Amino acid sequence: MKPHNIDYHSLSKASRALKAFSLLYLPFHNESIEFFFHHFGLFSFLEASVYLADETNEDNKARPLINQSLSLLRSFLRQQNLLDTQCKALLVNAKQYYDIEQRFIDGKYNYDKVLAANTYRSYDFRLLHRIMYQIKKRQYDEDVFNAFIPFEKMMELDDDRVSSIQDHEKRTFNIWNALMSISQDKLISYICDLRSAISKSENAMGKSYRSMLATYYQLVPASLLVDKTILCAGKTSVKISSASIKRG
Repeated sequence: MKPHNIDYHSLSKASRALKAFSLLYLPFHNESIEFFFHHFGLFSFLEASVYLADETNEDNKARPLINQSLSLLRSFLRQQNLLDTQCKALLVNAKQYYDIEQRFIDGKYNYDKVLAANTYRSYDFRLLHRIMYQIKKRQYDEDVFNAFIPFEKMMELDDDRVSSIQDHEKRTFNIWNALMSISQDKLISYICDLRSAISKSENAMGKSYRSMLATYYQLVPASLLVDKTILCAGKTSVKISSASIKRG
C-alpha cells in the first residue's frame, strides 16, 4: 500500500490553515501578503503535506503509513534546508499527536492525553511560524513562539467545537467532544486557563498580539475566547471588546 499523494483535495484543505496563517501570523510580524505569495509554493506544499498526514491517520487502511507520511514531510524540509532541531522536535510532536488520535479512536479518553493532543495538534502553524523566521534569516524568538501556544490551543478547540457533530458521526477524534465526555467542569476550567494564558501573552506582546486577537475575533466571532456563556470567576479576561475591533 502507498500513502496518499498530495493532490487538489489536500491543497484545497490546506487553504483554510494558510488563510489563518496569512491573516494572523504575518501581520503580527508586519509581513506583507506579497511575502506570503512569494513563498506560497513552500507554505502550501508544507500545509498540504500536513493534511495528507491527517487523512492518512484517519484512514483505517492507510493508518500504518503515518510514519511514512511524516518522513516525506521531514525529507521535504531537509531538501529545503529548513530542518533544524526545533522543526525536528515539532515533527516528533506530530507523531505524538497521531499516536494519541489512534489510541482514542474508540472514545475512551484520558484527560491529560487529550490536553497533550490539544498542544501537539498545532504543529503545522508552529512549523510555518519557524520557517518564516528562517526565510527572513531572523533569530528565533522563543518568547513569541511561547506567547502563541495558548492561542493556538484555543484555535484548535474552537475548530473542533464547530465540527463536533460531524466528527462524532464520522467517529473521528475531536478534542472538544473528548473533553465534553470527560467532564464539562474540567472543560470550562481549561477554557478559563487558556483565556488567562492568552491574556498574559497579550500583556507581554502588546499591540501586535492584541491586533491579532481582534482579527481572529472577526474571523471567529463565536470563539471560546469571548463566549459570554462561559464565565471564569477570578480569571483575567482577554481584552477584546467591540470598541477595539475594526469591523469591515
